[in-house]
Amino acid sequence: MSEVVRFSEAGLPLADAREAIDAMRGMSFTNRLTGISARLSSSAKGKLVSNKATGKSKANGFTREQHNAMAARVGELFEIARMVESRPDRGGDANILSIKRFAVNVFFGEKEAVAWITVKESKQHGHHIYSVEAIKLETLDRIVEVVSGNTPHASSVPLRKMIAKAGDAVKGDAS
Repeated sequence: MSEVVRFSEAGLPLADAREAIDAMRGMSFTNRLTGISARLSSSAKGKLVSNKATGKSKANGFTREQHNAMAARVGELFEIARMVESRPDRGGDANILSIKRFAVNVFFGEKEAVAWITVKESKQHGHHIYSVEAIKLETLDRIVEVVSGNTPHASSVPLRKMIAKAGDAVKGDAS
């Protein structure tokens, strides 16, 4: 991944994150590599900084404030992220056309992570940014290997190359 976003190690207080998300609600953001435009829905503020969403980042070793910092800049993160997965809804919801995952490198001070962004595509509303979470690089290695069809730890291809290859495939440059 060539793009990197830096955050303060301390992250961002919840009130500041909510204010930033409020300012983005209803806006569309276009991913530079895929051309996909996704909106931030009116319910995004609650979902992006909910206990459930924050809990995922916390379970990965990051603080609530670090999660909030990503949520506050989720539009910017989506615009520069690489798409690493597109699949049908696992629950079989006929209104959901696809679930897409995007990844971009982030730093909290010197601590490196990946912002893992979920975008849902529905028949009625098109693409919308659904969630973001901070993931350690080692964890994302396992996720991307499973997504790419490899068993966990079976790939000898470094994470950055796997994500770069996914990005090239999206652009039509896959070899």
